[in-house]
Amino acid sequence: MLQGPLLIPLPSTNHYDVSNNRMTGKISPLICNSSSLLTLDLSNNNFTGEIPQCLVKYHDFLSVLNLRNNSFQGFSPQAFKVGSNLKVINLSDNRFQGQLPRSLAACTVLEFLDLANNQLVDVFPTWLGTLPQLKLLILRQNRFYGAIGKPKKSSEFSKLRVIDLAHNIYTGDMPYEYMFIWNAMKSMNASDCTYLKAYVQEDFATIDLSSNKFGGEIPEAIGYLKGLHSLNLSNNKLTGHIPSSLGNLSNLKSSDLSQNKLVGEKRSLSNYCSLRLIPRGNQLNTFDSSSFEDNPGLCGESLPNICKDLNVVPPSFAADDDSEFIDVPMLISVMMGYIIGLVVGVILGNFLTKKMQGFGWATLRWRGTSRRPADF
Repeated sequence: MLQGPLLIPLPSTNHYDVSNNRMTGKISPLICNSSSLLTLDLSNNNFTGEIPQCLVKYHDFLSVLNLRNNSFQGFSPQAFKVGSNLKVINLSDNRFQGQLPRSLAACTVLEFLDLANNQLVDVFPTWLGTLPQLKLLILRQNRFYGAIGKPKKSSEFSKLRVIDLAHNIYTGDMPYEYMFIWNAMKSMNASDCTYLKAYVQEDFATIDLSSNKFGGEIPEAIGYLKGLHSLNLSNNKLTGHIPSSLGNLSNLKSSDLSQNKLVGEKRSLSNYCSLRLIPRGNQLNTFDSSSFEDNPGLCGESLPNICKDLNVVPPSFAADDDSEFIDVPMLISVMMGYIIGLVVGVILGNFLTKKMQGFGWATLRWRGTSRRPADF
């Protein structure tokens, strides 16, 4: 319930946390006299004005800067210096405008960058890919625009585990070429995480590109990201089929492909659907129809539109070309066994799914919300 201006901590203070109060006004440059600060948390207050340049440019020890959910409005384009010790920067839910300061590239030990829910106007910051330790990048709910270019080096964003670009104005194809070099999403190494352990599940990996204007097909390259836990591509202009490689994502717990123009083509996944099919796979079978809604061209077992070709007798049951007759009793017995097995499998699958959800394996849909993997 603290109110009024920011209280300046003693010079010897290491950790200063006045979050979740009602403090107002600008941050006094006197805050820079606290030269021993390692973490500064002013989140969830009513502070205004700019970030004092001395705080981020001339401070030698500050590692964690959390100014989330205030009314800060700007920072200098050259706000950050080479050799900065900042590992966590959370400036989300403020009023920052204009372009990202290119001096952020000087924060070579930065792991966590959250700039969600501001008024930033810029293209995708490919230059952030040079940060060797960056694991979490959240730019959702801004005005980032244009196509996402190709990576210049295979080492860009190599440790990235969470990328959230939702609710912007990105266009062009999905950044499939980056999917080849997002190595940290291919297999999760829990030991390779320091500050993220406190804010995000240490084995968590997510991609959220929803509510943009991405077009084209979902790239097959997404199947390389086997450490992925959450995927949201909803509310775009994606076309074509759902790639079969999506079934390779054995760790996937949440998926939303709704509100696109997906139709698909016949693949080697099944002999029963000729067009517009939902691929079958260990993980895809766990998602209900809401994850694929507003794609009228799709059909499948989990959707209201059942593929008509599902009723076709499988080729292996048909007579050989040289046969003069079909063994009808044998065919009937085989089909009855197939139908009974399918019914039992569906019932057992639903039972196991409910049991797994009871252990926290619930499918989450974050569509149309400002929820992020973690609120620092």
